Amino acid sequence: MPAYTGMGSATEAARAVLAAEMARCNLNRVWAVTSQTNSRSIQLLQKTGFLSKGTTEALGSTDYLFEFRL
Repeated sequence: MPAYTGMGSATEAARAVLAAEMARCNLNRVWAVTSQTNSRSIQLLQKTGFLSKGTTEALGSTDYLFEFRL
């Protein structure tokens, strides 16, 4: 849906889901893992408030690790 690219819809949705599920599950921290080559996911995580925590390895791949804390 190129017409909607860059309008902030994914960021807004991610923030809403993150807040709702963290409250529902009584969480104060969430981790996310994404491929080093997935620039859109990296940007979304950063805009949502996740902080980079380095890398992690799984299944023969080195991926970026992000953390979100309340």
